[in-house]
Amino acid sequence: MVVATFMDDGLVIRRGGRREEVFIPKSVVVSNNVVCIGWDPRGREFNLRVVYGGFAYSIPLASRWERDKLVGRLREHWGWTLPECPST
Repeated sequence: MVVATFMDDGLVIRRGGRREEVFIPKSVVVSNNVVCIGWDPRGREFNLRVVYGGFAYSIPLASRWERDKLVGRLREHWGWTLPECPST
């Protein structure tokens, strides 16, 4: 299981509980297109995609409501709008 946690100063990605953890500074997340939200038509769900260094994760979001809540909170607390992922 992969969990993404947005903190005041950056993004923490945890895989397998606390066994593997990566911290990405806020400035890197905001300026380097590390994170985006995409739609997976196969699973019919939104995914938070994180690509950083050797990591590439797609974390499912439970609903459109959860997606909208995440986007709204990042806009409010980070002053940043989470981009949509480019089409592939």
